[in-house]
Amino acid sequence: MNCTADHGAAADEFADLRRRLSARLHLVGLDYWCSLERISNLPARREFDPADIPTLLPHLIFLRVTPEPIDFCYRVIGGTVREHLLDNYTGRWISDIPHQRAPSKLHSNLTRAITERAPVLSDTPYVGTKKEFLKSDELILPLVDESDQISHLLVLLDFDRRPLKVVARWSGKRS
Repeated sequence: MNCTADHGAAADEFADLRRRLSARLHLVGLDYWCSLERISNLPARREFDPADIPTLLPHLIFLRVTPEPIDFCYRVIGGTVREHLLDNYTGRWISDIPHQRAPSKLHSNLTRAITERAPVLSDTPYVGTKKEFLKSDELILPLVDESDQISHLLVLLDFDRRPLKVVARWSGKRS
């Protein structure tokens, strides 16, 4: 997907993705990803600099990718994301985490970003200690190495809260 394409299928795909993004952090992240220098049609990993996106750092996961077999290693986990996980997974492989390894929805979505060589927007049911959350929306953005192979994924997470329940207050009076 070339973000700067003025016409054609790539421009239509990009416009469709932008329309589906509701979280500001996803829009800012997609714009940043699109601004990076490209190798073929994907941004180069060497161009990614977390210092360029300080407001997004708490909401991101940066994963290293291995192709055979496909696996993902947590390199960086932002503070907001880390607060919502069951554990600090920094340095761990997804294949070593029972609820994340294949065939989980997370593993499938990450793999899809690699096979389609394009951003993936996904909602994943929330698994963690914060019961007020219903799901997390992930924007998965692939980055390539010098040989045009996807080497890393930038994942931006927006957590959706459950609607608040209105509870009637007790007045202390009997009917």
